Amino acid sequence: MKTHHPHQSGMFAGLVQWRSWSIRTRLMVIAIFPVVYLFFSLISYSYYARLKEVEEELHARAKTITTALADGVEYNIIAGNLQGIKQMIYGVIQTDRNVYRIDIFDTNKKELSHVENAGKAKPEKQYVELPIKRHMVWINLHTDNHESVVKLDTAKDKNQAILGYVRVTMTKSYLLSKQRYRFSIELVMAMLALSVSAWLAWYLSKGLSRPLHLAIDALRDISTGRT
Repeated sequence: MKTHHPHQSGMFAGLVQWRSWSIRTRLMVIAIFPVVYLFFSLISYSYYARLKEVEEELHARAKTITTALADGVEYNIIAGNLQGIKQMIYGVIQTDRNVYRIDIFDTNKKELSHVENAGKAKPEKQYVELPIKRHMVWINLHTDNHESVVKLDTAKDKNQAILGYVRVTMTKSYLLSKQRYRFSIELVMAMLALSVSAWLAWYLSKGLSRPLHLAIDALRDISTGRT
């Protein structure tokens, strides 16, 4: 058995019986309703547009950083220089605070090194991961012809071509804080505009409803024979 809240039933009944509204109430609704609808539409669009903007920017940054690191740590992995790898990824996190964590793995997905953001940011659930491929050209100096160059064919030997993996996890805490500040300013400005519009609607409805009431009273007097 369904039960209805008396307050909701009263509001619904009041909306249905709009013919009983006064002239001033009707004028205010006509003036305010489009403004309120526009207010909530613009605020909703601005909020979700800024969230989408943050996600797209983070994804683009993560892809760029991952690609650069995949090329940059190649020599250090071949040389086994874990300290150099750590210094490189630490420098990346220091220059971009939107990076939450950088992981370097070997071919078996075993962690070689990682650096994590020291702030109180929250990591994203998604991350960008790219393989570290061998792009170096090797020169065989043990042959009679020193001009002989042997280049690794990645199409034939994929296991040897991949040296490891780079994983970059971003955080949107800092970008969201900036976007929230901008959105709060937009919200305050929109609320001020809505308040001014409501005040103008109230003032104009008061000025229009009074002569209309006088005209209706005059028509009632004429209909009763009091000319």
